[in-house]
Amino acid sequence: MEPLASAASAAEDAANLDYLLWFLHWSATLRHPRTRAWSARIFYLRYIVCVMILVYSCSVHVVLMWQMGFDDFDYLTLALCLLDTYITWIARLGHIAKHERDFHRLARQVRDDFGEFMAPRDVPVLLSRSRTLRRFVLAYLSLGVCDVTMWLTFPMRGAGLPLDVVLPFDTAHPVGWAAGWLYCAFITVHAIVMNMMVDAFNVSLMAQLSMQLVILGRKINDLANDAESMASSPPQTAFEGDEQPRTFCSRMYNRYSSKKINDHNQRMNSLALDVETKEIRQSEELSSGSDVHCRLKKIILHHQTIIRNVEFLQQCLGDMLLGQSLGLGIAICILLLQVGLSAQNVRETGKFGAYLCAMFTELSVYCWFGDQLMSESENVAFCAYDAVTSMQELPTSIKRSLLLVMLRAQRPLCITAAGLFPFSRESFVSILNVSYSFFAILRNFKEE
Repeated sequence: MEPLASAASAAEDAANLDYLLWFLHWSATLRHPRTRAWSARIFYLRYIVCVMILVYSCSVHVVLMWQMGFDDFDYLTLALCLLDTYITWIARLGHIAKHERDFHRLARQVRDDFGEFMAPRDVPVLLSRSRTLRRFVLAYLSLGVCDVTMWLTFPMRGAGLPLDVVLPFDTAHPVGWAAGWLYCAFITVHAIVMNMMVDAFNVSLMAQLSMQLVILGRKINDLANDAESMASSPPQTAFEGDEQPRTFCSRMYNRYSSKKINDHNQRMNSLALDVETKEIRQSEELSSGSDVHCRLKKIILHHQTIIRNVEFLQQCLGDMLLGQSLGLGIAICILLLQVGLSAQNVRETGKFGAYLCAMFTELSVYCWFGDQLMSESENVAFCAYDAVTSMQELPTSIKRSLLLVMLRAQRPLCITAAGLFPFSRESFVSILNVSYSFFAILRNFKEE
Protein backbone atom coordinates (compact mmCIF):
# COMPACT_ATOMS: atom_id res chain seq x y z
CA MET A 1 0.00 0.00 0.00
CA GLU A 2 2.91 2.38 0.59
CA PRO A 3 3.99 2.55 -3.09
CA LEU A 4 0.39 3.23 -4.12
CA ALA A 5 0.03 5.96 -1.49
CA SER A 6 3.29 7.60 -2.53
CA ALA A 7 2.28 7.41 -6.20
CA ALA A 8 -1.09 9.03 -5.43
CA SER A 9 0.58 11.78 -3.44
CA ALA A 10 3.12 12.46 -6.20
CA ALA A 11 0.36 12.53 -8.82
CA GLU A 12 -1.73 15.01 -6.82
CA ASP A 13 1.28 17.27 -6.26
CA ALA A 14 2.09 17.24 -9.98
CA ALA A 15 -1.49 18.14 -10.89
CA ASN A 16 -1.81 20.90 -8.29
CA LEU A 17 -2.74 24.31 -9.75
CA ASP A 18 -2.36 26.32 -6.55
CA TYR A 19 0.51 28.33 -8.04
CA LEU A 20 -1.96 29.77 -10.58
CA LEU A 21 -4.87 30.07 -8.16
CA TRP A 22 -2.84 32.19 -5.75
CA PHE A 23 -1.82 34.60 -8.54
CA LEU A 24 -5.41 34.85 -9.69
CA HIS A 25 -6.58 35.43 -6.13
CA TRP A 26 -4.20 38.31 -5.37
CA SER A 27 -4.87 39.90 -8.76
CA ALA A 28 -8.62 40.03 -7.96
CA THR A 29 -9.52 37.64 -10.78
CA LEU A 30 -10.50 34.27 -9.24
CA ARG A 31 -10.83 33.70 -5.51
CA HIS A 32 -8.74 30.89 -4.05
CA PRO A 33 -10.90 28.12 -2.54
CA ARG A 34 -8.85 27.95 0.67
CA THR A 35 -8.89 31.52 1.93
CA ARG A 36 -9.89 33.02 5.22
CA ALA A 37 -12.79 35.42 5.69
CA TRP A 38 -10.64 38.57 5.79
CA SER A 39 -8.76 37.53 2.63
CA ALA A 40 -12.04 36.89 0.80
CA ARG A 41 -13.38 40.33 1.78
CA ILE A 42 -10.20 42.00 0.52
CA PHE A 43 -10.47 40.01 -2.70
CA TYR A 44 -14.02 41.20 -3.37
CA LEU A 45 -13.02 44.80 -2.58
CA ARG A 46 -10.17 44.65 -5.10
CA TYR A 47 -12.49 42.97 -7.59
CA ILE A 48 -15.04 45.80 -7.39
CA VAL A 49 -12.31 48.45 -7.78
CA CYS A 50 -10.88 46.69 -10.87
CA VAL A 51 -14.29 46.39 -12.52
CA MET A 52 -15.09 50.06 -11.83
CA ILE A 53 -11.79 51.19 -13.40
CA LEU A 54 -12.39 49.05 -16.50
CA VAL A 55 -15.98 50.29 -16.82
CA TYR A 56 -14.74 53.89 -16.56
CA SER A 57 -12.19 53.27 -19.33
CA CYS A 58 -14.87 51.80 -21.59
CA SER A 59 -17.18 54.74 -20.93
CA VAL A 60 -14.46 57.24 -21.79
CA HIS A 61 -13.71 55.53 -25.11
CA VAL A 62 -17.41 55.37 -26.01
CA VAL A 63 -17.86 59.10 -25.28
CA LEU A 64 -14.78 60.07 -27.31
CA MET A 65 -15.86 57.91 -30.25
CA TRP A 66 -19.30 59.51 -30.14
CA GLN A 67 -17.85 63.02 -30.12
CA MET A 68 -15.27 62.46 -32.89
CA GLY A 69 -17.43 60.36 -35.17
CA PHE A 70 -15.67 59.07 -38.30
CA ASP A 71 -13.42 62.09 -38.81
CA ASP A 72 -10.28 60.35 -37.52
CA PHE A 73 -10.39 56.81 -38.88
CA ASP A 74 -7.09 55.80 -37.23
CA TYR A 75 -8.23 56.85 -33.78
CA LEU A 76 -11.61 55.23 -34.34
CA THR A 77 -10.15 51.84 -35.18
CA LEU A 78 -7.66 51.93 -32.28
CA ALA A 79 -10.38 52.97 -29.85
CA LEU A 80 -12.56 50.13 -31.11
CA CYS A 81 -9.70 47.68 -30.52
CA LEU A 82 -9.14 48.89 -26.93
CA LEU A 83 -12.87 48.95 -26.28
CA ASP A 84 -13.16 45.39 -27.59
CA THR A 85 -10.37 44.24 -25.25
CA TYR A 86 -11.89 45.94 -22.19
CA ILE A 87 -15.42 44.68 -22.84
CA THR A 88 -14.17 41.14 -23.42
CA TRP A 89 -12.22 41.21 -20.16
CA ILE A 90 -15.17 42.62 -18.18
CA ALA A 91 -17.39 39.89 -19.59
CA ARG A 92 -14.80 37.28 -18.62
CA LEU A 93 -14.63 38.64 -15.08
CA GLY A 94 -18.40 38.32 -14.81
CA HIS A 95 -18.27 34.80 -16.23
CA ILE A 96 -15.53 33.81 -13.75
CA ALA A 97 -17.54 35.21 -10.84
CA LYS A 98 -20.59 33.23 -11.98
CA HIS A 99 -18.70 29.91 -12.33
CA GLU A 100 -16.23 30.40 -9.49
CA ARG A 101 -17.27 27.30 -7.56
CA ASP A 102 -17.39 25.25 -10.75
CA PHE A 103 -13.76 26.10 -11.54
CA HIS A 104 -12.72 25.22 -7.97
CA ARG A 105 -14.61 21.93 -8.12
CA LEU A 106 -13.14 21.02 -11.51
CA ALA A 107 -9.55 21.76 -10.47
CA ARG A 108 -10.00 19.69 -7.29
CA GLN A 109 -11.68 16.83 -9.18
CA VAL A 110 -8.95 16.58 -11.80
CA ARG A 111 -6.26 16.58 -9.11
CA ASP A 112 -8.07 13.87 -7.12
CA ASP A 113 -8.48 11.74 -10.24
CA PHE A 114 -4.72 11.72 -10.71
CA GLY A 115 -4.31 10.39 -7.18
CA GLU A 116 -7.06 7.78 -7.59
CA PHE A 117 -6.22 6.25 -10.96
CA MET A 118 -2.45 6.63 -11.23
CA ALA A 119 -0.17 3.63 -10.75
CA PRO A 120 3.47 3.91 -9.60
CA ARG A 121 4.78 3.34 -13.14
CA ASP A 122 2.62 6.24 -14.42
CA VAL A 123 4.19 8.81 -12.11
CA PRO A 124 7.39 9.48 -14.19
CA VAL A 125 5.31 10.22 -17.29
CA LEU A 126 3.03 12.50 -15.29
CA LEU A 127 5.93 14.37 -13.67
CA SER A 128 7.64 14.90 -17.01
CA ARG A 129 4.52 16.26 -18.68
CA SER A 130 3.68 18.43 -15.65
CA ARG A 131 7.12 20.03 -15.74
CA THR A 132 6.70 20.72 -19.46
CA LEU A 133 3.29 22.28 -18.82
CA ARG A 134 4.63 24.56 -16.07
CA ARG A 135 7.48 25.70 -18.30
CA PHE A 136 4.97 26.53 -21.00
CA VAL A 137 2.81 28.49 -18.55
CA LEU A 138 5.86 30.44 -17.38
CA ALA A 139 6.89 31.21 -20.97
CA TYR A 140 3.32 32.20 -21.88
CA LEU A 141 3.02 34.63 -18.96
CA SER A 142 6.52 35.99 -19.67
CA LEU A 143 5.39 36.76 -23.21
CA GLY A 144 2.44 38.68 -21.80
CA VAL A 145 4.73 40.70 -19.53
CA CYS A 146 7.00 41.50 -22.49
CA ASP A 147 4.03 42.64 -24.57
CA VAL A 148 2.78 44.90 -21.77
CA THR A 149 6.29 46.31 -21.28
CA MET A 150 6.51 47.12 -24.98
CA TRP A 151 3.10 48.78 -24.90
CA LEU A 152 3.82 50.87 -21.79
CA THR A 153 7.33 51.92 -22.83
CA PHE A 154 6.30 54.10 -25.78
CA PRO A 155 3.65 56.82 -25.58
CA MET A 156 0.78 57.16 -27.97
CA ARG A 157 0.93 59.49 -30.94
CA GLY A 158 0.80 63.13 -29.78
CA ALA A 159 0.37 62.20 -26.10
CA GLY A 160 2.69 61.51 -23.22
CA LEU A 161 0.82 58.47 -21.90
CA PRO A 162 0.78 54.92 -23.29
CA LEU A 163 -2.99 55.13 -23.87
CA ASP A 164 -5.40 57.81 -25.02
CA VAL A 165 -7.31 58.35 -21.79
CA VAL A 166 -9.30 61.13 -20.20
CA LEU A 167 -8.59 61.59 -16.52
CA PRO A 168 -10.15 63.96 -13.97
CA PHE A 169 -6.76 65.59 -13.27
CA ASP A 170 -4.10 67.38 -15.30
CA THR A 171 -1.43 65.07 -16.69
CA ALA A 172 0.87 67.90 -17.79
CA HIS A 173 2.52 68.12 -14.37
CA PRO A 174 4.96 65.37 -13.30
CA VAL A 175 2.74 64.14 -10.46
CA GLY A 176 -0.31 64.00 -12.67
CA TRP A 177 1.65 62.31 -15.44
CA ALA A 178 2.93 59.65 -13.01
CA ALA A 179 -0.61 59.02 -11.75
CA GLY A 180 -1.89 58.78 -15.33
CA TRP A 181 0.89 56.37 -16.28
CA LEU A 182 0.07 54.16 -13.27
CA TYR A 183 -3.57 54.19 -14.34
CA CYS A 184 -2.62 53.09 -17.88
CA ALA A 185 -0.26 50.44 -16.49
CA PHE A 186 -2.95 49.04 -14.20
CA ILE A 187 -5.63 48.61 -16.86
CA THR A 188 -3.10 47.28 -19.39
CA VAL A 189 -1.64 44.70 -17.02
CA HIS A 190 -5.05 43.66 -15.75
CA ALA A 191 -6.58 43.39 -19.23
CA ILE A 192 -3.63 41.54 -20.82
CA VAL A 193 -1.53 39.69 -18.23
CA MET A 194 -4.44 38.68 -15.98
CA ASN A 195 -6.40 37.65 -19.04
CA MET A 196 -3.52 35.45 -20.14
CA MET A 197 -3.26 34.03 -16.61
CA VAL A 198 -6.90 32.92 -16.76
CA ASP A 199 -6.13 31.37 -20.15
CA ALA A 200 -3.18 29.54 -18.56
CA PHE A 201 -5.47 28.14 -15.85
CA ASN A 202 -8.03 26.94 -18.41
CA VAL A 203 -5.53 25.34 -20.76
CA SER A 204 -3.78 23.71 -17.77
CA LEU A 205 -7.03 21.88 -17.02
CA MET A 206 -7.26 20.86 -20.67
CA ALA A 207 -3.63 19.69 -20.64
CA GLN A 208 -4.16 17.65 -17.47
CA LEU A 209 -7.15 15.91 -19.02
CA SER A 210 -4.96 15.14 -22.05
CA MET A 211 -2.34 13.67 -19.69
CA GLN A 212 -4.95 11.39 -18.20
CA LEU A 213 -5.91 10.23 -21.69
CA VAL A 214 -2.24 9.50 -22.45
CA ILE A 215 -1.91 7.44 -19.28
CA LEU A 216 -5.22 5.69 -20.03
CA GLY A 217 -3.88 4.63 -23.44
CA ARG A 218 -0.71 3.31 -21.80
CA LYS A 219 -2.80 1.27 -19.36
CA ILE A 220 -4.78 -0.29 -22.20
CA ASN A 221 -1.55 -1.21 -24.01
CA ASP A 222 -0.05 -2.66 -20.82
CA LEU A 223 -3.22 -4.68 -20.23
CA ALA A 224 -3.03 -6.14 -23.73
CA ASN A 225 0.69 -6.94 -23.41
CA ASP A 226 0.25 -8.62 -20.02
CA ALA A 227 -2.72 -10.65 -21.25
CA GLU A 228 -0.80 -11.74 -24.34
CA SER A 229 2.21 -12.79 -22.28
CA MET A 230 0.02 -14.78 -19.89
CA ALA A 231 -1.66 -16.54 -22.82
CA SER A 232 1.67 -17.46 -24.46
CA SER A 233 3.47 -18.58 -21.26
CA PRO A 234 3.20 -22.29 -20.18
CA PRO A 235 0.91 -22.98 -17.25
CA GLN A 236 2.55 -23.11 -13.83
CA THR A 237 1.63 -25.80 -11.33
CA ALA A 238 1.57 -26.04 -7.61
CA PHE A 239 4.59 -28.43 -7.58
CA GLU A 240 8.04 -27.22 -6.72
CA GLY A 241 10.62 -26.85 -9.45
CA ASP A 242 10.12 -26.54 -13.20
CA GLU A 243 9.02 -30.12 -13.83
CA GLN A 244 5.65 -30.88 -15.36
CA PRO A 245 3.10 -32.75 -13.19
CA ARG A 246 3.37 -35.94 -15.25
CA THR A 247 7.17 -36.03 -14.98
CA PHE A 248 7.02 -35.38 -11.27
CA CYS A 249 4.51 -38.17 -10.74
CA SER A 250 6.55 -40.59 -12.85
CA ARG A 251 9.59 -39.93 -10.72
CA MET A 252 7.57 -40.52 -7.54
CA TYR A 253 6.08 -43.65 -9.00
CA ASN A 254 9.44 -45.16 -9.92
CA ARG A 255 10.54 -44.76 -6.32
CA TYR A 256 7.90 -47.27 -5.31
CA SER A 257 8.18 -49.55 -8.32
CA SER A 258 9.60 -52.22 -6.11
CA LYS A 259 6.15 -52.63 -4.55
CA LYS A 260 4.87 -54.12 -7.84
CA ILE A 261 1.75 -52.00 -8.16
CA ASN A 262 -0.53 -53.53 -10.76
CA ASP A 263 -1.44 -51.92 -14.09
CA HIS A 264 -4.89 -50.94 -12.92
CA ASN A 265 -3.52 -48.71 -10.18
CA GLN A 266 -1.09 -47.15 -12.64
CA ARG A 267 -3.93 -46.17 -14.98
CA MET A 268 -5.96 -44.74 -12.09
CA ASN A 269 -3.02 -42.65 -10.91
CA SER A 270 -2.47 -41.36 -14.43
CA LEU A 271 -6.12 -40.35 -14.78
CA ALA A 272 -6.07 -38.62 -11.39
CA LEU A 273 -2.95 -36.72 -12.40
CA ASP A 274 -4.57 -35.56 -15.64
CA VAL A 275 -7.60 -34.30 -13.75
CA GLU A 276 -5.38 -32.45 -11.25
CA THR A 277 -3.35 -30.81 -14.01
CA LYS A 278 -6.51 -29.68 -15.78
CA GLU A 279 -7.91 -28.21 -12.58
CA ILE A 280 -4.68 -26.29 -11.96
CA ARG A 281 -4.71 -24.89 -15.49
CA GLN A 282 -8.35 -23.82 -15.18
CA SER A 283 -7.74 -22.15 -11.82
CA GLU A 284 -4.80 -20.20 -13.27
CA GLU A 285 -6.89 -19.09 -16.26
CA LEU A 286 -9.65 -17.95 -13.93
CA SER A 287 -7.22 -16.01 -11.73
CA SER A 288 -5.57 -14.30 -14.73
CA GLY A 289 -8.96 -13.48 -16.23
CA SER A 290 -10.11 -12.04 -12.90
CA ASP A 291 -7.02 -9.81 -12.72
CA VAL A 292 -7.56 -8.57 -16.27
CA HIS A 293 -11.23 -7.96 -15.51
CA CYS A 294 -10.38 -5.84 -12.44
CA ARG A 295 -7.85 -3.78 -14.38
CA LEU A 296 -10.28 -3.32 -17.25
CA LYS A 297 -12.99 -2.18 -14.86
CA LYS A 298 -10.66 0.50 -13.47
CA ILE A 299 -9.79 1.60 -17.02
CA ILE A 300 -13.47 2.00 -17.89
CA LEU A 301 -14.12 4.00 -14.71
CA HIS A 302 -11.16 6.24 -15.50
CA HIS A 303 -12.40 6.81 -19.04
CA GLN A 304 -15.88 7.70 -17.82
CA THR A 305 -14.41 10.12 -15.29
CA ILE A 306 -12.38 11.87 -17.99
CA ILE A 307 -15.46 12.16 -20.21
CA ARG A 308 -17.48 13.64 -17.34
CA ASN A 309 -14.75 16.18 -16.52
CA VAL A 310 -14.39 17.27 -20.16
CA GLU A 311 -18.14 17.78 -20.43
CA PHE A 312 -18.13 19.79 -17.20
CA LEU A 313 -15.23 21.92 -18.48
CA GLN A 314 -17.19 22.50 -21.69
CA GLN A 315 -20.16 23.74 -19.66
CA CYS A 316 -17.90 26.17 -17.81
CA LEU A 317 -15.98 27.50 -20.83
CA GLY A 318 -18.25 27.13 -23.86
CA ASP A 319 -20.07 30.50 -23.78
CA MET A 320 -17.01 32.41 -22.64
CA LEU A 321 -14.82 30.96 -25.39
CA LEU A 322 -17.35 31.98 -28.04
CA GLY A 323 -17.29 35.58 -26.86
CA GLN A 324 -13.52 35.54 -26.51
CA SER A 325 -13.09 34.14 -30.02
CA LEU A 326 -15.26 36.90 -31.47
CA GLY A 327 -13.40 39.54 -29.49
CA LEU A 328 -9.99 38.22 -30.51
CA GLY A 329 -11.04 37.99 -34.15
CA ILE A 330 -12.15 41.65 -34.13
CA ALA A 331 -9.00 42.77 -32.33
CA ILE A 332 -6.73 40.90 -34.76
CA CYS A 333 -8.55 42.44 -37.72
CA ILE A 334 -8.20 45.99 -36.39
CA LEU A 335 -4.58 45.53 -35.31
CA LEU A 336 -3.67 44.26 -38.77
CA LEU A 337 -5.16 47.47 -40.11
CA GLN A 338 -3.17 49.55 -37.63
CA VAL A 339 0.12 47.81 -38.39
CA GLY A 340 -0.35 47.76 -42.16
CA LEU A 341 -1.85 51.18 -42.83
CA SER A 342 -1.80 53.46 -39.80
CA ALA A 343 1.60 52.94 -38.15
CA GLN A 344 3.79 55.96 -38.90
CA ASN A 345 7.15 54.76 -37.59
CA VAL A 346 8.98 51.77 -36.14
CA ARG A 347 7.88 52.65 -32.61
CA GLU A 348 4.19 52.46 -33.43
CA THR A 349 4.72 49.32 -35.50
CA GLY A 350 6.39 47.61 -32.54
CA LYS A 351 3.67 48.84 -30.19
CA PHE A 352 0.82 47.52 -32.32
CA GLY A 353 2.81 44.39 -33.18
CA ALA A 354 3.18 43.51 -29.50
CA TYR A 355 -0.57 43.94 -29.04
CA LEU A 356 -1.21 41.75 -32.09
CA CYS A 357 1.19 39.09 -30.79
CA ALA A 358 -0.75 38.93 -27.50
CA MET A 359 -4.04 38.42 -29.37
CA PHE A 360 -2.54 35.71 -31.58
CA THR A 361 -1.12 33.89 -28.56
CA GLU A 362 -4.37 33.95 -26.58
CA LEU A 363 -6.22 32.36 -29.46
CA SER A 364 -3.52 29.84 -30.36
CA VAL A 365 -3.18 28.28 -26.87
CA TYR A 366 -6.83 27.20 -26.79
CA CYS A 367 -6.63 25.78 -30.30
CA TRP A 368 -3.34 23.97 -29.56
CA PHE A 369 -4.46 22.30 -26.33
CA GLY A 370 -7.94 21.65 -27.71
CA ASP A 371 -6.40 19.85 -30.69
CA GLN A 372 -4.17 17.87 -28.31
CA LEU A 373 -7.22 16.81 -26.27
CA MET A 374 -8.97 15.58 -29.42
CA SER A 375 -5.89 13.67 -30.63
CA GLU A 376 -5.34 11.89 -27.31
CA SER A 377 -9.01 10.90 -27.05
CA GLU A 378 -8.85 9.39 -30.55
CA ASN A 379 -5.65 7.58 -29.60
CA VAL A 380 -7.57 5.78 -26.83
CA ALA A 381 -9.77 4.23 -29.55
CA PHE A 382 -6.70 2.98 -31.44
CA CYS A 383 -5.24 1.50 -28.24
CA ALA A 384 -8.51 -0.29 -27.47
CA TYR A 385 -8.65 -1.70 -31.01
CA ASP A 386 -5.08 -3.02 -30.77
CA ALA A 387 -5.87 -4.54 -27.38
CA VAL A 388 -8.93 -6.40 -28.70
CA THR A 389 -6.97 -7.93 -31.57
CA SER A 390 -4.20 -9.14 -29.25
CA MET A 391 -6.46 -10.61 -26.52
CA GLN A 392 -8.12 -13.42 -28.48
CA GLU A 393 -7.58 -16.00 -25.71
CA LEU A 394 -9.47 -14.04 -23.06
CA PRO A 395 -13.20 -14.34 -22.33
CA THR A 396 -15.70 -12.70 -24.64
CA SER A 397 -16.97 -10.35 -21.92
CA ILE A 398 -13.56 -8.67 -21.65
CA LYS A 399 -13.28 -8.20 -25.42
CA ARG A 400 -16.82 -6.85 -25.54
CA SER A 401 -15.98 -4.27 -22.85
CA LEU A 402 -12.92 -3.15 -24.80
CA LEU A 403 -15.03 -2.78 -27.92
CA LEU A 404 -17.42 -0.52 -26.01
CA VAL A 405 -14.46 1.60 -24.87
CA MET A 406 -13.30 1.81 -28.48
CA LEU A 407 -16.75 2.83 -29.75
CA ARG A 408 -17.07 5.58 -27.13
CA ALA A 409 -13.56 6.86 -27.80
CA GLN A 410 -14.30 7.17 -31.52
CA ARG A 411 -16.31 10.28 -30.63
CA PRO A 412 -13.38 12.57 -29.79
CA LEU A 413 -13.52 14.71 -26.68
CA CYS A 414 -13.25 18.40 -27.51
CA ILE A 415 -13.82 21.90 -26.17
CA THR A 416 -16.09 23.97 -28.40
CA ALA A 417 -17.17 27.60 -28.64
CA ALA A 418 -20.73 27.13 -27.36
CA GLY A 419 -21.07 24.10 -29.65
CA LEU A 420 -20.42 26.07 -32.86
CA PHE A 421 -16.91 24.85 -33.65
CA PRO A 422 -14.25 22.86 -31.79
CA PHE A 423 -10.96 24.45 -30.80
CA SER A 424 -8.31 22.88 -33.00
CA ARG A 425 -5.55 23.94 -35.34
CA GLU A 426 -7.99 24.04 -38.24
CA SER A 427 -10.23 26.38 -36.25
CA PHE A 428 -7.27 28.66 -35.57
CA VAL A 429 -6.57 28.95 -39.29
CA SER A 430 -10.26 29.57 -40.02
CA ILE A 431 -10.49 32.42 -37.50
CA LEU A 432 -7.38 34.02 -38.96
CA ASN A 433 -8.84 33.74 -42.47
CA VAL A 434 -12.05 35.47 -41.36
CA SER A 435 -10.05 38.22 -39.61
CA TYR A 436 -7.95 38.79 -42.72
CA SER A 437 -11.08 39.00 -44.87
CA PHE A 438 -12.50 41.78 -42.69
CA PHE A 439 -9.09 43.46 -42.72
CA ALA A 440 -9.20 43.54 -46.51
CA ILE A 441 -12.69 45.09 -46.41
CA LEU A 442 -11.61 47.80 -43.97
CA ARG A 443 -8.48 48.51 -45.99
CA ASN A 444 -10.55 49.07 -49.14
CA PHE A 445 -12.93 51.27 -47.15
CA LYS A 446 -10.08 53.48 -45.93
CA GLU A 447 -8.49 53.76 -49.35
CA GLU A 448 -11.78 54.93 -50.82
